[in-house]
Amino acid sequence: MDISDKRRHRRYDVRDVSGSLLFTIDVNVMNMSLDGMAVESRKRLDVGRKYLLKIVHNDKKLKLSANVVWCNLIKSVKTDQGAIEPIYRAGLEFEDVISDTAKDLIKFLEKNVVIKLENRLFGRFKVRPLKTLDLDSEYEFIVKKISLSGMSIETSLLPDIDSVFDMEVTFNGKGVKIKGRVVHVTQISEPEPAHETSHLGIEFVDMNEEAKDFIEYFISTELEGD
Repeated sequence: MDISDKRRHRRYDVRDVSGSLLFTIDVNVMNMSLDGMAVESRKRLDVGRKYLLKIVHNDKKLKLSANVVWCNLIKSVKTDQGAIEPIYRAGLEFEDVISDTAKDLIKFLEKNVVIKLENRLFGRFKVRPLKTLDLDSEYEFIVKKISLSGMSIETSLLPDIDSVFDMEVTFNGKGVKIKGRVVHVTQISEPEPAHETSHLGIEFVDMNEEAKDFIEYFISTELEGD
């Protein structure tokens, strides 16, 4: 879709339309215990926010949810392109690590900690180098304007330009899954969990016919003529 096509798509003000997007952060695990873990990342983790992570162990995926209890800026590094990027360290506390999940986590620690473990696990241990883990979190948003090519939303996330997210928009109780690219970001207030702190311009990308047809139907039946 070229620029002239986008400009032909009228933008409509909307009310009572909301959704959620999946935000993924790459982290390096510094240490881990049965209670939680410490990680380093180039993105700030929101204190109090829940993240989901998957650890692959012996071809088995261990799924855990964890809450961020602290996050501090520890240093800045220069990239190969000469830009300065922050490095954050954060502490996460696992939720509901019981039964089979706890057993799987113990097996993972037994095979991956640097020091030898005794029969019972206490404290926090440095793990062997792992592949970078992904932490996933859902951010809710409110749709302010929409067109056939994109939408304007308000959310508590402050992403980078050109970030691409899997998103779900709810129209009259029906969820429509789409993929969106961030084309502009405006901060409207100081970051605060669960509050709309940024205004994002989203461009729809790789939209399937079902999603496109539904958005066209929603605009024609609910918005045109207002």
